[in-house]
Amino acid sequence: MAPVKVDIWSDFVCPFCYLGWRKLQAAIEQSGLEVDLEWHSYELNQTAPPCYEGTLPEFLAEIMGGEPVERVEASLDILSEKMKEWGIEYNWKDAKNGNTFNAHRMSKLAFEKGLGKEYRERMYKAVHIDGLPIGEKEVLRKLSIEVGLSEKEVDEVLDGIVYTQEVRADEYDGIERQIQAVPHYVFSNNIVISGAASKERFLAALLGRDCNGEGTEWQPTPNCSANLHNTGG
Repeated sequence: MAPVKVDIWSDFVCPFCYLGWRKLQAAIEQSGLEVDLEWHSYELNQTAPPCYEGTLPEFLAEIMGGEPVERVEASLDILSEKMKEWGIEYNWKDAKNGNTFNAHRMSKLAFEKGLGKEYRERMYKAVHIDGLPIGEKEVLRKLSIEVGLSEKEVDEVLDGIVYTQEVRADEYDGIERQIQAVPHYVFSNNIVISGAASKERFLAALLGRDCNGEGTEWQPTPNCSANLHNTGG
């Protein structure tokens, strides 16, 4: 039986991408299937500075059109409890938002070297638990070497333009597919899930059951760039 292919568009600074990854991992383990994951780059803000100077709630309130900061903070508290259920100690008070282009380029190198999974886990932890600004080159350099990439190769990425075309190709593909929020999953059986769905919904997709078919009710799935207050799923 051929492996189930799953294409994933995500951004490191999106907490729902981290949460969705945890749920998908659990679904894969429960399914017992062989699954081939292919990760694709998606930048929520291509013009972001290396590190946004304000707090995460202030940043989110701004991009959400002037949402009250207090309401954003309340939503983040709810999200924190959701993530805790999946073993993630979400530290939104220290989370740093910023540009992820270089982090996506470095991800391409990590996957080439067989360290893709370790790299992604470290980036998610760096942003959402450790409060590290991965948009800053020195921080990204240290973390990349930490997961096992060589100093020489890391510096070649940071000091040059290697993997730029690959990242832009991912993003162009996302535009062609009209992906407007992440995480976004496309399964080889043509089932598509946008957002951090439940483990049960991921499991159904892996097994080839249409998640959007008649007679099946699913909760809305939370994602980045849509509605922060939708923290269900």
